[in-house]
Amino acid sequence: MALLAEHSERLSRLLQQPLEVCERIVQASVQEGLLCSAQDLHRRFTGNLRCASQSHHIERVAIATRDRPAMLRRLLTSLSEHLQRWGRQAIACVVDDSRSDASQVANQHVIRLFGNSAHLTVQYGDRRARAVFADALAARGALDPGLVRFALLGDDRFSISVGAARNALLLECAGSDVLFLDDDVQCAWAKIPGSVDRVVLSRSAFTGSFLTDISEIAAYALADEDLFAWHERALSINAQSLTQVPCTDFGDFSSVLGRFLPQSDKCAGFVAMSMAGLLGDVAMDDPLPYFTQGMATLQALPRTPARYNRALSSRAMIRGSAGLLLSDSADCMSFCLSLASAEFLPPFAPVFRAEEQVFGTLVSRCFRNALFATIPRAALHCPDLPRSFSTDPQTWNAGRFGANEILAALISAGPIGGRSAVHRFRTLIEDLYENACADRQSFCKTIREALAPGLVAQLRNLKSALDAGAPGELWRDAVEHIYADCVAALAYPADVAAVDLNSDDQTPFDTFRAHVQKFARLGLAWGGILDISRQLHKERVSMFRTI
Repeated sequence: MALLAEHSERLSRLLQQPLEVCERIVQASVQEGLLCSAQDLHRRFTGNLRCASQSHHIERVAIATRDRPAMLRRLLTSLSEHLQRWGRQAIACVVDDSRSDASQVANQHVIRLFGNSAHLTVQYGDRRARAVFADALAARGALDPGLVRFALLGDDRFSISVGAARNALLLECAGSDVLFLDDDVQCAWAKIPGSVDRVVLSRSAFTGSFLTDISEIAAYALADEDLFAWHERALSINAQSLTQVPCTDFGDFSSVLGRFLPQSDKCAGFVAMSMAGLLGDVAMDDPLPYFTQGMATLQALPRTPARYNRALSSRAMIRGSAGLLLSDSADCMSFCLSLASAEFLPPFAPVFRAEEQVFGTLVSRCFRNALFATIPRAALHCPDLPRSFSTDPQTWNAGRFGANEILAALISAGPIGGRSAVHRFRTLIEDLYENACADRQSFCKTIREALAPGLVAQLRNLKSALDAGAPGELWRDAVEHIYADCVAALAYPADVAAVDLNSDDQTPFDTFRAHVQKFARLGLAWGGILDISRQLHKERVSMFRTI
C-alpha cells in the first residue's frame, strides 16, 4: 500500500516519464478500479470473512512422544498447572511412539502420576493399540490393512514416524478444537519483543533475536497469560471482530488479497489453524532458513564474529510474529498448533520429518477460504539434549530437500478443482499419484518444476541481501555459498533425490517415488478411514485408554 503520490513517483522512475504524466495514469487507474483505497480493501477483505461469531473452546490436547519420559512429565506438569491456574479442564491424548517395552512402561508411569488431577485427564495409546485400531478400521471398511497401518504406524523401514502418531491424534480428536503440543515444549511463553496484540496481515511470521546460548532464555520474562485463550481468540477471528480494527493498523493487505478478493461471491473465510513462535531451540536441522529469508533474519544476527558463530551454532533464539498475524499461507510448525474443529482434515505425512509441512500445504490448498494465524507469543521449547548447528555452509542443505519438502512442493504445484475441500483434496491426490507413476524423466521434470518457485524466491532474497548488505558483513560468505548452491539446484540431474532417504534395495529416487505413491494411495483411502473411525468411536472403540 502507498499514497497516490508515491505510486506516481514510483511509476515515473520505472517508465522514465514526467511526473505529471504518471499522475494522470494513476488517477485513471483509480477511476477504472485498477487501484483501490485502503478503506476499500479493508471492506472487501472483511466482507469475505465469516460474519457470525463461531465459538471455539479447546478441551482436547494432542501430544506425540517417543522415548522421552522426562520430557513428557515436564510437559504434563506444566499443562496441569496451567489448566489449574486458569480454571480450565482438558483431556490430553498421548500417543506413545516408543518401540521398547521399557520406554512404554516409563511413559505409563508418568501418566499415572496425573490420575488424580481435577483439571487434566490423560489418555494413553501405544503402538499396539494403534495396530489393533488400524486392523479394525481396515476390516470394517474393506480397506488395505497395510495402507491403514502406514497411516497410523508409519513404515518400519524408516525410523521417524511422528506424522503417523499425529494422524492417530487427528482421528481421535476429529470434530473438536484441539491443541497439538510437542513433548519438549512447556505451557509457558514469552511475548515477542516489539510485538502488538492486534491483528496484522503479512506473509512473514519472523521477528526476533538470536541467542548465543540456550541459557539466555532466562532473560525473557514469561507471560502470565492463558495459552488456550490466545489460540481460541485466533481461531475465532471473523468479519465482526475485524471491522472494529482501523484499516491502517492491518499491515500488508497484499499477503492475503490473492485468496479473497478475486472471489465474486463471499467465500466465508475462516481461521483454520493458529500457531505460536518459540523461545529456545529453533527446531531446524541447520541454520539455512536464517539466510534464505532475506534481510529480516540477517539483520538480527549478532555483529561480532564470536557472538555470530555462537548464535549460528547454538540453535537458540526467540522468534515469532509482530502481531496476531493473519496470512493465507501456512508455514506450519506443530510444536504449539491449534486446529479448528472440522468435518474433514487431510493427513500428515506418516514418515520422515517435515510431516506438518505436507499437512499445512494440503489445508491451504484444499480450503480455499482458510486463513492461518500466528500468535505474538513464543512457546518455551527446550529439548532433553543440547543441540548445535555446524557453522560451515557446505554442510547445510542449500538447494537440497527432504522427502516431505519435495512432497509438499508437488502438492503446492498440483492442479485443483471441486467445490468442497474433500473434492479438492481428491483432485490433488489423484494428480500426485499420476505424476508419481509417470516415467522417470517425466516425474523428475515435474519435481524440478515444483521446486523451482521456492528456489527462485530464495535466490531473490539472497540477491537482495547481497545487494543491500555492506561488503564486510559476517554473513556474506555464507549467503554467497548458499546462492551458488541454489543456482546449481535449478539444473538438477536426471534423478532428483531427497536428502533424507536411504534404502538397501532401491536408489534414493526410487524410494522417494514409492513414498509419494504410497502417500497418494493413503490420500485416496483417507475419506474412508475418517468415516470408519467415526463409526468406531460411536461404538466406543478407541486407540486411547485411561491408565
